[in-house]
Amino acid sequence: MRRGASLAEAFTVFDRDGSGYLTADEVMQILLRQGGGHPLSYQDAHQFINAFDINGDGVLNYSEFCMAFGNAPASGATSIGVRRDRTVQYDDAVGLASHVTWLKHGGERLERLLAVVPRLGDSPVRLVDARYFLTEIAGYRDEGSGYYSLMGAQPRILPKRQELPDKAFITLDQLRQMNHSQRGGQECLRIIVVSHMWLQPDHPDPKMTTVKDLAKAIMALVHDKGGTFGLFVDFMSVLQKDKAGNRTPQETELFKMVFEGQGMTSELYSHAGTYVFKVTKQPHGYPAGFSFPPGIQANQAEYDRRGWCYMESSVANFVKPAEIVIDLSKLPDTWETEVPNWDDYLRAGRLRGPPLVPVAFNERLQTMRFTTPAIDGPAVYEMYKSAFSSHYGAAEELEFQSMQWGDAEAIEFAQVISSGVLTNLKRLRLDKNNIGDVGMAELARS
Repeated sequence: MRRGASLAEAFTVFDRDGSGYLTADEVMQILLRQGGGHPLSYQDAHQFINAFDINGDGVLNYSEFCMAFGNAPASGATSIGVRRDRTVQYDDAVGLASHVTWLKHGGERLERLLAVVPRLGDSPVRLVDARYFLTEIAGYRDEGSGYYSLMGAQPRILPKRQELPDKAFITLDQLRQMNHSQRGGQECLRIIVVSHMWLQPDHPDPKMTTVKDLAKAIMALVHDKGGTFGLFVDFMSVLQKDKAGNRTPQETELFKMVFEGQGMTSELYSHAGTYVFKVTKQPHGYPAGFSFPPGIQANQAEYDRRGWCYMESSVANFVKPAEIVIDLSKLPDTWETEVPNWDDYLRAGRLRGPPLVPVAFNERLQTMRFTTPAIDGPAVYEMYKSAFSSHYGAAEELEFQSMQWGDAEAIEFAQVISSGVLTNLKRLRLDKNNIGDVGMAELARS
């Protein structure tokens, strides 16, 4: 909500009949008046109420309402008495309604990374405004109404986070206020997370090949969904070392926070509601024309042979809808000189392999390339294992239809079922694959 608006005031606006509690109809009266996209459904409103309905009466009283937004009311408070001027308080209620959609899509799980740490004056992660990326990094021309032109575009090399102005970023408060229910029916957070290879030790994309591929996909998504998105690209979103290879003590502390616990892998890549764009193709002729320090050889391993990329890709495949995990490099080469739309990306880049149980993942991880394998290998495995247990332990629905899986993939997924992690699963879709008798038999035994 906006500064100065209390939860009590917002509750009053929602409680249109003055009953002292909120029904799904009353919540929807606010949600239906939001502009800029599709509102939540009545089913969504009921689900939100049920999540915080402590006494099980099917409505939200003031105490439960406060719990829903992370603020316990004053001791013993069960009702409120404030001036019922809805005209004054309506804007605050709209802000709160946007916050509801942020919560509905699990946005609060990302706040540890995106919130400013008061004593450090900055956040571990900052998301770049997709509009800034398109115009100031990719060099596109803003034509208005969500349209951009790449005619005559002159992209610039990716700047590191410390080199970007504040206007380049989207704040946490702005994310909370966004309408995360988008055009086209797909409901998820307006956050794009990019998984890509670093092509030089000092810079991930010195020839701007990733910038060009990424900009086309972002433009297609913005055109299709409207509005803007927060963009995570590690070089621009996480604090980087200076030319001497150092970070300040403040930067070092914030950098370490990114990797605490499950870190950005679980909270950003594996989050069920974030888009993940994978850039899996190396530039033509790589590493010719790239620069490396004396004694350092180019890492010529492909995307799926690099340990960090493999882990990012794997956890992104866990529970997301197929429509929000896209391999940008799957488009035909002819698209390098053309402008694809969002449907082109969906048709070409949405396929994924099955998840692996942590033991099988770790075995495959031993064949991957790391810069510092003794440190990175165990860390990546622990991140994967933690995310695997967290997401599959909570999953109620999994959709792996139309993924072109055969018997080999079915056998790998059967190991996930046999592991016992899917304790809450109610619905599993494996239709429209190419699974034969061998694979079906293994799934049945699991």
